[in-house]
Amino acid sequence: MSESIEATANMINNNSTNTPTIIAVGGGKGGIGKSFFTSNLAIYLSRFKKVTVVDLDLGSSNQHTCLGLQSVRTTISDFLSDKIVHFQELEEPTRYINLKLVSGCFDSLNITQLTDADVQKLIAGIKTLNSDIVILDLGAGTAAATVDFFTSADNSILVASAEPTSIENAYRFLKVLFYRKLQHVFLAQNAQEELARLLAHRDQFQEKSPNQIVKDIYQRNHVLGRAIMNDLQSLDLSVVLNQIRMSHDEQVGHGIASVCNKFFGVWCKYLGAISYDDAVWQSLRKSQPVMIANPQSSVSQQISKIAKNLVGSTAKTAVL
Repeated sequence: MSESIEATANMINNNSTNTPTIIAVGGGKGGIGKSFFTSNLAIYLSRFKKVTVVDLDLGSSNQHTCLGLQSVRTTISDFLSDKIVHFQELEEPTRYINLKLVSGCFDSLNITQLTDADVQKLIAGIKTLNSDIVILDLGAGTAAATVDFFTSADNSILVASAEPTSIENAYRFLKVLFYRKLQHVFLAQNAQEELARLLAHRDQFQEKSPNQIVKDIYQRNHVLGRAIMNDLQSLDLSVVLNQIRMSHDEQVGHGIASVCNKFFGVWCKYLGAISYDDAVWQSLRKSQPVMIANPQSSVSQQISKIAKNLVGSTAKTAVL
């Protein structure tokens, strides 16, 4: 065990930079364990570096509970309303060394309806945090703000389960991500006419894969097509499968990664799976991450392995 920790520490130190690495944890469906995975990933990484969790599951924030905080002084709504000017002031210490939390919002009915300006303000604020690693816990669904937070990160982790509804929502999330990426590139390239054409013929494009759509755009406009390809290829996407009950469920994780690579033209890595385990709900009852409540459980060992895969040299972009 000590040798494993030392090896991970060496990987982290060898990949250190002067700017925080941002990891986004998202997924199309609620109830698949994004917040659970985020808090435990944070516990593992905080053994080696300073970590801040930012709860961007706005309207349904619960990272404070996952990390054992009874109450919080400030929330993201204080920053959006300019009650607090500097994003760093939102950081609150947790009971765990090297781990801080920026809490989501509890008191605003319209906080989930973020404008593009709100999103850019939050992204800029997140980048000012004085941590080595910032982990974003995103809400469920395919809202534009959620997708933009997901793609703004250095490493984007899609969490899914092996259930058909979760798989369907994962693909829907990826499809929205693809079109959101296209929209951003079109606007950046001043290609509003091409965007209008795409939207006007969206029914025709439904029959084509996103990868084929990009190729069609490239045939008409090499510069625009290349810009889209570069933007998609810059995304560092990974998949984690949660709550698996049978070993062959892992094929779902490999399948999602394969679809990303072939169908969407987006590089994707399968990081691993987390088994269904009673240790999880037992730790949640204690308001403790399972990595703390039951560090020897199979779930804790699996999360550690996933974290090492994320950190390791086989990742497209070094996490640390």
